Amino acid sequence: MCGDHAERDGGRELVKPLLERFTADAAGVVPLVALWAHGSLALGDYQPGRSDLDLVALVSEHIGDPQRAELERIHKALARDEELADKLHCSYVASSELADAGRSHVTWAMGELYERPVSPISRRELRDGGLCLHGPEPGTMVPVITDQELVDYVRANLRDYWYPGNAQARAVAARHLGGPGDADTRAGKRDAAGRAAHQQAGSA
Repeated sequence: MCGDHAERDGGRELVKPLLERFTADAAGVVPLVALWAHGSLALGDYQPGRSDLDLVALVSEHIGDPQRAELERIHKALARDEELADKLHCSYVASSELADAGRSHVTWAMGELYERPVSPISRRELRDGGLCLHGPEPGTMVPVITDQELVDYVRANLRDYWYPGNAQARAVAARHLGGPGDADTRAGKRDAAGRAAHQQAGSA
């Protein structure tokens, strides 16, 4: 069961009432086996109002449509009543599916309910340093993510998500920096902008 994590509070006391209410509300809707935190809250650098509350709820059975409706209700009520609840994200993982890193799970994030996987990065965080809020410790439940699995995921994520997004951003920037015939001008402006950004970062 959950141990004492007082030595790495990292802002947990500030959100303790919210987390306690959420744990009770979720347990009233789904068969809650465990509730874990990863990300900044678990790692000790949570910043109220800026950081997300990244949670994973382990449940003993699949989430059906009636439960989905109730989960949406309790999350919206939390966001309405609790100041920091709008940044509370939670994936609901059935125990029988915990070992499948590619499986999508019912998730509340960014004000809506949808499905997404619990990534290998999140799983590594849970396994190595997850914060237990209810039930068994994540290190005893979450399967090991190997270094190679982590590398493969990061490479695929960069290739399929970040690189295409950056290419679009570069195309937009190019349009604003000059037309197709202004390659030298665009390059000069990019270099100047890069130097200015570097100087600003160095003075921060």
